[in-house]
Amino acid sequence: MGERGVRGGLFSGGVVLYLVDAFSLIFRGYYALIRNPLRTKRGEDVSAIFGFLNMMVELFRRYRPRYIGVVWEAEGPTFRHALYEKYKAERPPMPEPIAFGLPHIRSFLSAMGIPVVEVQGAEADDVLATLARKASAQKIPCYIVTSDKDLEQIVDEYCRVLRPAGKGEGYEEIDVVRVEERWGVPPARVADVLALQGDSVDQIPGVPGIGKKTAQQLIREFGSLEGVYANLDRVGRARLREVLRTHRSQAFLSRELVVLKTDLDIPFRLEDFARRAPDWGRLQSLIQRFEFRRLGKRLMEVLQGERGQYQGTLFTLFGGDEKDGKARGDGLSDGEGLGK
Repeated sequence: MGERGVRGGLFSGGVVLYLVDAFSLIFRGYYALIRNPLRTKRGEDVSAIFGFLNMMVELFRRYRPRYIGVVWEAEGPTFRHALYEKYKAERPPMPEPIAFGLPHIRSFLSAMGIPVVEVQGAEADDVLATLARKASAQKIPCYIVTSDKDLEQIVDEYCRVLRPAGKGEGYEEIDVVRVEERWGVPPARVADVLALQGDSVDQIPGVPGIGKKTAQQLIREFGSLEGVYANLDRVGRARLREVLRTHRSQAFLSRELVVLKTDLDIPFRLEDFARRAPDWGRLQSLIQRFEFRRLGKRLMEVLQGERGQYQGTLFTLFGGDEKDGKARGDGLSDGEGLGK
């Protein structure tokens, strides 16, 4: 499956910055394998590590980023928790395989020469939004690599979203036109739609009884959340007018929760996101540690940029047979067909 999208213009060549939403990809990768988890010979569930790396391999294979940063979710509360005590309060605990995988994913990123950005007291989405805006201000094209719909509000001339498609098989490029197709409104009004419809995942209350379709219709007709409330008498259905009137403060609170901050005090220099040379020895040790025979080979190939150079080394590491392509004792040899 090839990538779907609109790559061209500013994004077709030259300098492009890639900002990766780490936890979005980690969770997506883990749940993609939830029915058939990958385990090492030691019995460790490495699905989260595998899924994340598989999507990174596809990113490197298709786009070959020179400037890239992985934005990591910091622990602890943020201003949104102070605004609304129920914010994300009902989220289930992090699955153990993800918790197990997090430090090892950081080790892989370090060995791959990829910078990691983590800002205490700020959510990763706000860090991504701020960095993307700073890049746009310098007219640097930027991709945000995420499956989080909230980040589509940041899309503009210089910023697009790369959304993982399928099972790690490619990416869908989302530009301004695609956002309007998906949301029925331009990117700047996505937060207004979310303010009305709410978001059960993050416990954003929204306005009871208003779903995505109605929210989109209201924002299209009246232009903004303020426009809706300035024209309540023009809303056609009496029951809808009443529920909007009753939950006005909740609607504006919801928008305050969903609007991403783009003005965090974060320094931005493009060169800080330049890829470093991989630590090949450490990377090979990690690949061997987690028994990623096929994925490991593809990872080394895309980082090195020339297919085949590391095949012999990797097969030797796993004591395998290059002739038949199987690695003896590789606990994941049957499960690594994802995204080949």
